[in-house]
Amino acid sequence: MTDLYIEDKGIKMKQKHLIIIAILVFCVLFFTFTSCSRIDSGEVGIVTTFGKPSEEILNPGLHFLNPFSSVTTIDLKIRTVVAESEAASSDLQRVHTAITLNYKVDYANAVKLFTKVSKDEKYIESAIVTPFVNESFKAVVAHFTAENLVNKRDEVSREIQDLLNSKLNKTYLDAISISVTNFKFSDSFNAAIEGKVTAQQEILTTQNKLLKQRVDNEIAITKAQTESQAIVLRAEADAKALNLKKMALTPELIQLNAIEKWNGVLPVYSSNSLPFIKEIK
Repeated sequence: MTDLYIEDKGIKMKQKHLIIIAILVFCVLFFTFTSCSRIDSGEVGIVTTFGKPSEEILNPGLHFLNPFSSVTTIDLKIRTVVAESEAASSDLQRVHTAITLNYKVDYANAVKLFTKVSKDEKYIESAIVTPFVNESFKAVVAHFTAENLVNKRDEVSREIQDLLNSKLNKTYLDAISISVTNFKFSDSFNAAIEGKVTAQQEILTTQNKLLKQRVDNEIAITKAQTESQAIVLRAEADAKALNLKKMALTPELIQLNAIEKWNGVLPVYSSNSLPFIKEIK
């Protein structure tokens, strides 16, 4: 009996040991997997232990943590928000437009964003980004006339982005790019702009016609002047040639010229008053 008792007691001890070992293995595995965190590409992890965030930022990859710590991921990929905005120009025209903003979280300040602002993307968009977009649009548009808003769209967009970026940086966000679609004005203003454009086109057409007429007149005058100068030059040349001829005609030259032209036949005279000259036929 004693041997059986001892044997049974040894078996129970072994079973207890196995149970304890199994529990220990389970705990080790449990804490190992629960303290392991994976950060995907385009994200960072913020470690908190009993609610207190760590200054360390976890980059993409597999990380082993304190079993009592947890990880909150912050998306660093570019986010897009479209905001409808309305403002008054410097000449008191109501302007409406849609602004598309691309922004992202500043990597170096991800912990500050998490602790001082929020990790909720919807909250950040509705409570921070969209109001900043509207504020920046109104502030910039107030320095431009309605007409200049159309003619200087690139400059307007650049100023809005610069102002917006200065605001977003205070909340640890970065403005990547901004796009301002067509500005919409009141019907009366659109009619006034259309009338102004039409008048400018008519003025330009009239100016082009007058310019063409002036050019044609200048060409005609130049041509007439050229022809007149040519006539004068020819006349002067003829006069000079005639003067030269006159200067060269001496009596001897005239006599010599007459002799060269005589054909050797004496002149024939027929007259009843001169009977002594016979008419030669």
